[in-house]
Amino acid sequence: MNHVITQLRAGLGDDLAKSGIENFYLASYEVVGRVWSPVFAIEFKRRRGYELTAWLPTIFGARVGGAEMTARFLFDYRKTLGEVVVDAYYRTAVEVAHASGLKIKSEAGGPGPPIHTPPMDALLANGAVDNVQGEFWPFWPDNDAINVIKEPASAAHLYGKSRVHLESFTSFHHWAEGPQDLKPSADRVFTEGGNHFVWHTWTHQAPSFGLPGLVYGAGTHLSRSVTWWSKAKPFLDYLARGSFLLQRGRFVADVLYYYGDGGMNFVGPRRNPTTLGPGYDYDVTNAEVILTRLSVRDGRLTLPDGTSYGVLVLPEGDAIHPPVLEKIEALVRDGATLIGPRPSRATGLEGFPAMDGKVQEIASRLWGNLDGKTRTQRAHGRGRVFMGVTEREVLAQLKLAPDFQGPAALDFIHRRDAEGEIYFVRNQTPDTLEVTASFRDHGNAAPAFWDPMRGTMQPIAAARATAGRMDVPLKLAAHGSGFVIFRTSAKADAPAAVRKTPAGNGPPPAPIVLDADWTVEFTAAFDAPAALQLARVEPWTQQTTAEHRYFAGSGKYRRTVTLPAGWRTQAGRVDLELGRLWAIGEVWVNGVSQGVVWAPPFSVDCTAALRDGENEIIIEVDSTWHNRLVGEARGELPKRTRTNITTSQRKSWKELDPIPSGLFGPVRLVPNTEL
Repeated sequence: MNHVITQLRAGLGDDLAKSGIENFYLASYEVVGRVWSPVFAIEFKRRRGYELTAWLPTIFGARVGGAEMTARFLFDYRKTLGEVVVDAYYRTAVEVAHASGLKIKSEAGGPGPPIHTPPMDALLANGAVDNVQGEFWPFWPDNDAINVIKEPASAAHLYGKSRVHLESFTSFHHWAEGPQDLKPSADRVFTEGGNHFVWHTWTHQAPSFGLPGLVYGAGTHLSRSVTWWSKAKPFLDYLARGSFLLQRGRFVADVLYYYGDGGMNFVGPRRNPTTLGPGYDYDVTNAEVILTRLSVRDGRLTLPDGTSYGVLVLPEGDAIHPPVLEKIEALVRDGATLIGPRPSRATGLEGFPAMDGKVQEIASRLWGNLDGKTRTQRAHGRGRVFMGVTEREVLAQLKLAPDFQGPAALDFIHRRDAEGEIYFVRNQTPDTLEVTASFRDHGNAAPAFWDPMRGTMQPIAAARATAGRMDVPLKLAAHGSGFVIFRTSAKADAPAAVRKTPAGNGPPPAPIVLDADWTVEFTAAFDAPAALQLARVEPWTQQTTAEHRYFAGSGKYRRTVTLPAGWRTQAGRVDLELGRLWAIGEVWVNGVSQGVVWAPPFSVDCTAALRDGENEIIIEVDSTWHNRLVGEARGELPKRTRTNITTSQRKSWKELDPIPSGLFGPVRLVPNTEL
């Protein structure tokens, strides 16, 4: 770091704080196997209070003093490794960076097992750096080890950091995705607590290298060399709008899970335990936060910035670090609610056996005669202790109803700022949903729907207060999403919530089907094929010619439509519905752009652009480089591309199939009385 700082100062001046650079970035700690250093034994003695020499065989699988004593030592060994890594690496890096006027941003908590084995308490490591970062892989959503989102989000909430950065859209699907394929994973990031996307990757290269060019071996590529770059802004705006709102205020949750104080501790993806169930949110905490940052305010466990939780839940097991249990007793005495089993011993061999006795003494005061069966709760000071009772049951006793209720297909996150309540809601399915979601009552605050795709807000006139809750009707497209905002005075955008058909003109006319008679004209960096005349709208990849089947670039679907006399006037608002397209499109009506369509529903309001009589409609669709690379690898197209990537999705290009690309339809002009 000192070498890099010297080089930066030579080029940018001594005051790096004014250079435009803000952070040094420390990448994920991708270590596999055992970790050791020449001074580790000294550090172990200083931190744990005993020599480790006699216990070294246990690191290689032997037992010393029986199974329990071996396990206790290994707990101390891993815990010490984690502390030393955090102190010697992350905290030292922060000190050096701060001395130069910069900060440290780091993916400090993993990815962890089974891919890597970084020896650390991940929350402690994230708490040590200035800016936290995780990562996610959109096409491997079930691989928990590489979707590190909830972990940095919890760390940010616990340590008072407003931004949760994510290495974003990492994959081995090279040029095989458009924004519509990335949106579901971005929405998952939002609901797990992420709020700032760090695109992985944009490769710097000279244009003379060729297309699609040099890129990193793992990533969703974003640069001017991507075919859909000119249409990327609406998707990037969507990410920016969502991030802006979810960086405001504080995270709202009811449950705080303690994951212990050992080394190699990691937080998995957001997944409510069955004992909590749907409708609530949570964070995971470590020992440092309990010891140094938690207090009790109005019966809630509260952090210095005001973020608070209704209950603290202990992990299953019979061991706990005595200072942590001592602090927990103080929190309960001050009014906190504790859920969990009674511990009977200390972790590790630190202070053994006296520390076991201390744990039993504190546990006797806290849990008293609870057995988790016939006696499941008791008061302690101003707080309560529960044993053998689920989190959901305890929250019900505390009169904390679910924050959000709706079909299982919906997911949510809730933040609160000085102006009100901010909920982000996403549809996790590929189907359009029209449902009613129920929110906690927020007094006189009225709900409004904020659409991050369009950047508009509308009051939800049909919302109804019922039994201490607010029922809100929602219509979400396939993998759709939006914000439900509760404000005491919400200003909505014009027009009003419903635009009706002009009075006296009767019901709206029938939709006009536009599936027939399309021309498709192609534009590409090289080898654009001849135009197509289509009897029915279809993706160009259905053609038998290689030039069309493997085309990479833009295809303009063009046709005219003559509106029947009086149709436009009687229709009121008119939507042009495109059905489906891939990868991304832009619509023109009579030479006027109606905007980019990049995710369902693929439709635009074209009311203002339509005119009586003949109208020209153009739908320009961009594909990706994938098909061209497949065609060249199969020898069906001449070699024109240039890239360092020889495989995608763990296969060679010739083994892959072309992705259906273009406009699928059905295409219709549809009168629509609602916004």
